[in-house]
Amino acid sequence: MSDFKLPFRAGGFAGAFGVGKTLACLDLLVMAKAGGVPKEEMLVLDTHGSVEPYLMLDQYKDLFEHRVCMNSDAILKTLDEIKAQKRKRSIMVIDTVEMLQDKLIQDLWDDPSLSAAYKEKATSFMWGRVKKNLLNRVLDIMVNSASVLLFTIHTRKEFVGGKPTGREEGKFLAPIMQLCQFVAILTRRPNTKLPDASFFPPMGKSQFPGLPPAIQQFTWDKFLQYMGKTPADWSALKKEETVSSGLELLEKISRLAEGGEEVAE
Repeated sequence: MSDFKLPFRAGGFAGAFGVGKTLACLDLLVMAKAGGVPKEEMLVLDTHGSVEPYLMLDQYKDLFEHRVCMNSDAILKTLDEIKAQKRKRSIMVIDTVEMLQDKLIQDLWDDPSLSAAYKEKATSFMWGRVKKNLLNRVLDIMVNSASVLLFTIHTRKEFVGGKPTGREEGKFLAPIMQLCQFVAILTRRPNTKLPDASFFPPMGKSQFPGLPPAIQQFTWDKFLQYMGKTPADWSALKKEETVSSGLELLEKISRLAEGGEEVAE
């Protein structure tokens, strides 16, 4: 394996269709290539066909290994084949991980050994099994197949205390959220080339205390700069480090999510 290292083991990007999730992941691979990582150490699993258009562009052509698995059976088969190679990649991207999550849910609910009555009565137990299976599967990938994992997923409307917040949240199941050291919610303003990224709970997540609530005009250079060289000063955030709707509202929503004060209408 190359000497190129990233300061995280797993991360996630969530956002609406076309916001830039795939582009963010592929641009990291461009940086990795510049850092000496060869093609055979970078693998992208494409479950939605989002990656294929990029392969026509010179900066992404022949940059990484590309596996298409655009149905629920193919994703598990592909992961098993990768593990059987007994070769750990530097970086693996699963774009999107929705297919894997949905496949594990489907397999459990279709288990012929479980009656419909049991599944109806033991819904919470069933979901516990889904989460355990997903956690074990992702940990297996991290141990045997990839040093760094990047996931993408779509978003849905966020609810806190049963009320819509007007924001979006990633559809990652809990095990992936727990394993990721950051989850960025990407949004893109009209007529802008690059997305904005929010990391502050409950919109996103970060185990890096230096990350600001938002990195507007997201780039990997800026992201890695925040993580190590110039961490955000939370007592005096720069304009580009704050979410456009205001840090105060996010703090109130976070407290509500933790069972604290109500959010004013």
